[in-house]
Amino acid sequence: MAGPRHGKRKGAPAGAGGRPGPGRPGIDSIARRIRRLRLQGRFTMETVANRTGFTKSYISMIESGKKSPPIATLIKIAKALDVDVAAFFE
Repeated sequence: MAGPRHGKRKGAPAGAGGRPGPGRPGIDSIARRIRRLRLQGRFTMETVANRTGFTKSYISMIESGKKSPPIATLIKIAKALDVDVAAFFE
């Protein structure tokens, strides 16, 4: 009997492996909300990066839905944007 398979499996949803898609509902909407809140607050990506300690590239990947950040990262971004983390889920 074969053991469990590891890694990306054949036929995995497009969302597997860090990209948005059917396997990752909600990632795109959170990404859009983060970007919208950043722009509403007139923050640049550089400002958010400096306030969080993340790179501009990482912030960009989050906003474009290419990365699914853990909750700890979302909390740091929310603090940098002066909003409650719940704003990302409304």
